[in-house]
Amino acid sequence: MYRKVGGTAVDLMQDDARRQDAEPAEVTDPAAMLALIRQQQRRTENQLFSGFTVIPLSFGAAWLLGYAVLFLVIRPEPLLPIGQGPALLIYFMLLGMACVCTWFVVARSSRGLRGGSQQSAAMYGISWMVGMVGTAAVLIAVMPLGVSPGAADLLWSAAPGLMAGMLLLSGGAVFSDVWQYGIGLWIVASTAASAFAGIPFHYLVMSLAGGGGLLVFGVFQLRAERRADRAALPAGDGA
Repeated sequence: MYRKVGGTAVDLMQDDARRQDAEPAEVTDPAAMLALIRQQQRRTENQLFSGFTVIPLSFGAAWLLGYAVLFLVIRPEPLLPIGQGPALLIYFMLLGMACVCTWFVVARSSRGLRGGSQQSAAMYGISWMVGMVGTAAVLIAVMPLGVSPGAADLLWSAAPGLMAGMLLLSGGAVFSDVWQYGIGLWIVASTAASAFAGIPFHYLVMSLAGGGGLLVFGVFQLRAERRADRAALPAGDGA
């Protein structure tokens, strides 16, 4: 009986010694602490920007379809039996849907974040929504001031393009995202090229180059997000 109890005590003492030897390595080992910090940074970044790919995808789809409708309506031989007013209404509805998607993504991604992370997530996403709505409001206010139909058509394509291009350039510079900066340059260049393409082909340029460019960027970003998520899984499982 004594030997059994003594053996149990020895086993418990050995287990305590092993735990004491293992615990300091997990807490004080510099490499382990650095790995833990990086893991937490990846988790925060994934939560901060998770789903933000919806922004270029939604606005890219809105441009691709909206500008295509406008082109098919105002071309010399219209292919859609609607007027320019209904075509603009379709364009605004598509932009409105993109803004709703942006609001939803920002609300979901910033949930659970605090301080600067939450503020950055909200400001980055809302900038797209505010920029598009503000640009449309300015254009609507300018139209009754005697703007010629040709100039109005160019403004409807150029103003949103320049706004989106500058947002992408700013986001790429702030977050050191070369892809985002590059697509910003592409959107600005496409917008400038559309102004020289003439009416109604400026809408076609903005549909294919502008909207298509945003969609391509969104697809590449989506693939990058998934690769980052897969790369973070082993670190999360081993933590």
